[in-house]
Amino acid sequence: RELETAKRINPAAPGIEMHMAQCCDKMGDSQQAISHYTAAIRKDPSIHEAFNNLGVIYFTRQDYRSALAAFSAALRLKPGFALYQRNVMDTQKHLQASNEVAKVRDQQAIPGLTDPRNRR
Repeated sequence: RELETAKRINPAAPGIEMHMAQCCDKMGDSQQAISHYTAAIRKDPSIHEAFNNLGVIYFTRQDYRSALAAFSAALRLKPGFALYQRNVMDTQKHLQASNEVAKVRDQQAIPGLTDPRNRR
């Protein structure tokens, strides 16, 4: 309730959106958290924490492309920050692994490619 009051008093304050996002995330409403983090970024595009927190949500949803974009934005805003560097590297690894799985799955979907009965 206090956050809603603060939002009415100063709707342009990005910190309020950050707090709302964190509350939503803790309550398990990641979609609302994404909306609030995005609103915070629109109000102040220099909030690296918002980009990182967005990345965490996308990562847990296994949306590695969106997570990488968000983590990379956080790292651009705060170069050399170890947590953001680690998040980028971990996400790149997961993205590469998921791409490898997709390649194998695509190969298996091609008739005759993996079926030994179709070899000559």
